[in-house]
Amino acid sequence: MNRAHGHSTDQELSVLVRGGCRNSYETLYRRHVEAARRHARTLVRNEHDVDGLVSAAFAAVLERLRAGGDVVHFRAYVLTTLRHIAYTNAVSERRVMVTDDVSTLTGSDRLRPHSPDPVLSDLERRLAARAFGKLPARWRIVLWKREVEGMSLAAAGQFFGLSANGVSALAHRAREGLRQAYLNAQVRDGRRGFCGEVARLAGAWLRAAVRDPLVSQRIASHLLSCVQCRMLVDELADANAALVVKR
Repeated sequence: MNRAHGHSTDQELSVLVRGGCRNSYETLYRRHVEAARRHARTLVRNEHDVDGLVSAAFAAVLERLRAGGDVVHFRAYVLTTLRHIAYTNAVSERRVMVTDDVSTLTGSDRLRPHSPDPVLSDLERRLAARAFGKLPARWRIVLWKREVEGMSLAAAGQFFGLSANGVSALAHRAREGLRQAYLNAQVRDGRRGFCGEVARLAGAWLRAAVRDPLVSQRIASHLLSCVQCRMLVDELADANAALVVKR
């Protein structure tokens, strides 16, 4: 491995790849392939499919970079691409049936991957829709009124019986709840015991939103000794880093 490449950030290496440097992409591949394999194993059943899925995802990201596209958070982009390819394959093989139309929710979540790549948009909308559906009704309504319908603070205040500041605070809590739910929507794990609790609270923990400080400390201690939970949280951390709040 080129020593300089080994100390370069993912973003720096991505820029070099766009300029035609093959060695830079090999460095990125070695740096993130194990995380990609771990994630792929949660999406497909056998190692042959894992290898194919990982190869396809890295090839797709390489093609995007060579075409001049931007990939701000490399690992998060690879993992999202993995999920998209797995989902597309499942649909084409008729292993799943798509019946929900979530296109109307894309304006409500204010969550976007850093890259505007339309290849990933369908999966991201579905994750956002799943997260949106998990929110309390009042949070869903305030997000819809403010973000989709564009209702003013004054009008929303009359609708909810709150002051403008009260509506702002409610919308802030709803958006934060949506971000946490979006992260949790990516967890495909049937863990038991405290590992199950970690999986359930991973999104909140990453966003420093676990209400009980003792539980938060216990999660942190657990992650020091549990490799599987640490892998899960590391992968969600990449997804969390890739979230953008649209101002």
